[in-house]
Amino acid sequence: MGVHEVLVINEGIAEAISLGKSEADILVIAKKTGYMPISDSGKRYLDNGSLSMQEYLRVIPKED
Repeated sequence: MGVHEVLVINEGIAEAISLGKSEADILVIAKKTGYMPISDSGKRYLDNGSLSMQEYLRVIPKED
């Protein structure tokens, strides 16, 4: 099973990047269009029992 994140660069995100918006601003736009950080993706698997806490801590970046 893969735990991953994908950021699709849509029109709103492209415009925010072009305007020099902050990472936080871009993240807000991305989440409104379905973006899910890898930490949230992993938490779904923790909640349903298909991923152990040990494996979650091993594969999820610490800054998330």
